[in-house]
Amino acid sequence: MFVRIRKWEKAIPQYTLGYKKVTTLFDQLERQFPGLFFAGNFRRGISIGDSVLSAHETVKEMLQK
Repeated sequence: MFVRIRKWEKAIPQYTLGYKKVTTLFDQLERQFPGLFFAGNFRRGISIGDSVLSAHETVKEMLQK
């Protein structure tokens, strides 16, 4: 049996201290400019599943407005 493990130290982006201010800014901009929507891994999570959920939630928001 052969096993190879490779660890990527910076493979998953880490939210830095103060990132809440960035998400608050997204919310403010969306309120200030109707029709502007932010979606993606920087908004609701870094995984592929989170990105898909972000897109789904954003589309729901778009359809409600």
